[in-house]
Amino acid sequence: MTFVTELQTSWAELWPILLMTLNYTGWVLGFIYLVLFVLPLVPGTIAALTNKPNRNRPKNKPEAEINTHDYKPDRFGFFTFLQPGRVKMIERNGRFIRAIMDYDGRKFDGELPNELTSDQPGYWKVIDTPKGRYDSHPIPFPVRKLGLRILIWLLYWPLSILHWFWKRWVYWLTGGIFTGISSFQGVRVYPMERLRKITLSDGSVVFIRIEDYSDHFRVADFQYPVVVLRADTQDKLPAEVTFNEIGRTENPYLTAYNTDDEWPQRFRASVTDAISNFTRSRPLNEVLSAKDRTKASAREFTRTVTEDAAESLKEIGIILRESQNIDISPVLDDTSKVVGAVALAIIERDALKERAVGQAAQLRETGRALNENPEAVVTSNNEAMVRAAEAAGKNGFVFLGGGKVSAGQAALIREIRNLRTGP
Repeated sequence: MTFVTELQTSWAELWPILLMTLNYTGWVLGFIYLVLFVLPLVPGTIAALTNKPNRNRPKNKPEAEINTHDYKPDRFGFFTFLQPGRVKMIERNGRFIRAIMDYDGRKFDGELPNELTSDQPGYWKVIDTPKGRYDSHPIPFPVRKLGLRILIWLLYWPLSILHWFWKRWVYWLTGGIFTGISSFQGVRVYPMERLRKITLSDGSVVFIRIEDYSDHFRVADFQYPVVVLRADTQDKLPAEVTFNEIGRTENPYLTAYNTDDEWPQRFRASVTDAISNFTRSRPLNEVLSAKDRTKASAREFTRTVTEDAAESLKEIGIILRESQNIDISPVLDDTSKVVGAVALAIIERDALKERAVGQAAQLRETGRALNENPEAVVTSNNEAMVRAAEAAGKNGFVFLGGGKVSAGQAALIREIRNLRTGP
């Protein structure tokens, strides 16, 4: 009885303290959330607290001369803004927590009724939203918990729902998405390298290299130029090949965590390998002919590159939809000229052969016409005289066949010229 009496006494003494503590905590939380609900009503506040990975980018250097060794990414930020067609990964001390997306007609596969869990890559595959389902929301209602987690959540569910309502309030007012307390939880940032296409005033196209930091992955279509400066050919004469690749991220989890933070390098390597495999098995003249989009070789080139590269890129969650052949040019430096001298001779020989075939066809047609109309020989001779006279010029005497042109011949030439060009 003594123990029970002491226990009752202790509880009677602790109960007022517990109530006072809960009351005090409630007032503190109420004040904090009152401030938080007012915060987005102050213009510019959410924007100032938003993550900007390239905030430290040097301002005194040209864009093409800056790389990620010149500055470190800024990881400060409590909020982020999410454009359509992009996915951002939320991490806590480097550990993946979840992905966020706001894209009409798209949904994460794991958000459908299935066996996938958020720690599986397949959960974050982006799919078309099935009919009758809602698109993925960057701030989902906090109910998807399993096992012991749902029991723990029941202990603090009022606070959880209040916090969710505040995040939706901020998102509705400003578009900002709360990602967590800075330096503890935030958006994943990684180095990004790409080529930017610039069209000059004369219509020519150049590419400049851009290197900075990114905080998102595009699940809508993106364009990524790839330039192969020396693509080997069968006859050892290299070519410079420029392709524009169109793709999209299908599974941002794989793109983020299956590439060692270097998906651009993996992307370029896959496309470069596909281009080189095509050019190595063909002579230079056949590779150059693939520049003409009307030819079958051009269609074969783009199809081969797309199919070969797409197979490799599936492993990092990227779909390659199309390859566009921008330019193919021979690389004619001193080394390639020596190594490819034979190849160049073959190309020139083939060109001369084609011209000879055309000239022979013209001669055959002329001979056939003269056989069918012998009287046309005089006209043919006079045509030759006209061409010779035009080549010699309009000033001075014109000599044909070793003598001066007679008055009759000159008159005949003048009449033939008038028939061809008009008086």
